[in-house]
Amino acid sequence: MEGDGVASGIAPDEPGETSALQDVVLDSSRTLMSAHPDEFDTKLSWTLGSVGEAFGADRCGTYQVESGGDGSTLVLTHEWTADGTSGHDEGTRVLGGEALPWLFERLQGFQIARASPTRALPGEATALRASLEAAGVRSALYVPLVSNWSLLGAVSFEAVAGSVAFDDERTRLAKTFGDMVGHAIAQTRRERELRRQNDRLQQFASVVSHDLRNPLNVTKASIDLARDGRPEEHLDRAADAADRMERIVEQVLTLARMGQDIGETESVLPGEVAEDAWTSIRADQATLDTTTLDTTAGDRIEADRERLRQALENLFNNAIQHGGRDVAVRVGPLPDRPGFYVEDDGAGIPEAERDDVLEHGFSTSDDGTGLGLSIVSRIAEAHGWAIDVGASDTGGARFEFRTEPDRGVSG
Repeated sequence: MEGDGVASGIAPDEPGETSALQDVVLDSSRTLMSAHPDEFDTKLSWTLGSVGEAFGADRCGTYQVESGGDGSTLVLTHEWTADGTSGHDEGTRVLGGEALPWLFERLQGFQIARASPTRALPGEATALRASLEAAGVRSALYVPLVSNWSLLGAVSFEAVAGSVAFDDERTRLAKTFGDMVGHAIAQTRRERELRRQNDRLQQFASVVSHDLRNPLNVTKASIDLARDGRPEEHLDRAADAADRMERIVEQVLTLARMGQDIGETESVLPGEVAEDAWTSIRADQATLDTTTLDTTAGDRIEADRERLRQALENLFNNAIQHGGRDVAVRVGPLPDRPGFYVEDDGAGIPEAERDDVLEHGFSTSDDGTGLGLSIVSRIAEAHGWAIDVGASDTGGARFEFRTEPDRGVSG
């Protein structure tokens, strides 16, 4: 009967073929566990192809718990297809608890879900069977990705051109592969976090050894000169240097405390948070315009309100520092994608420097700390947002925040 044939691949019931299939799984697992964090995504895609082809599947993919979500949605992050064309755009195909409750319940219970063939699924899996049949999938296997008793996601094997018999042997080997993928994802996340921590330690060392030393020297010299005469002039310089040290210490503490994590997110209005952040700005002649933002519902985003406020405060202070105390600031929605922008009518950022302004320590002024925009970048990264730096219509600085979350190995 059409569609009941077995797809190509290694057949584990043939002499010696079980060993061959084991070798593919173990070799792929070793490749993943030895992958450097920078090459992990590439090697994960490669191993999906190697194991998927050996199993005779037409598609093989990994899903991961959506970053910033409530854990009830798994999003496709990597996919291999036998014909080389993506069956689904990464980040758009999801396995949600509400849409596919039977499948999601099994994965949450760290159980494998097997549809071999799809018509053999139990009655309570009606939604999954309908979804697979609509996609032309004749047999499928879903293995949970688990680390430290926490569900990270799932690895899927799907056959479209023909039916693959996901028998007990294939299922056992798929579980072995899934266990290794879960461990490798967790390991990669830990290594990336350690690298970020080391980077932050190096940044703090730089601040202590260089950024704080300059204003401290100014303070000491000013105090010495004040003792010799004209105390008011030199004490003013010392006070300015002390203020600068205070700003540096506050921003370093901010970076140290927040790391890459965000608190609980909620649906917020950027304009409302911007108005709230503006109340802390000390520049009576500066103005804020949020009139283009929908203040009721249309421009809502998911965010940690306090962290978003902190990012906006830093952007407002940056606009005043470079545009003057009478600068005009505007916050509005992006015209063609989810997100918002913050722009001003100041001097702007030279095009050659726009790729660098969000980096730690970069400043275009002599009294800047080089930390304010770095904090903005970290807050955006923690939310999964991207930032584009450009120019406003008046020639000032413009920061665009694209709030569609990034996909891939998160953490």
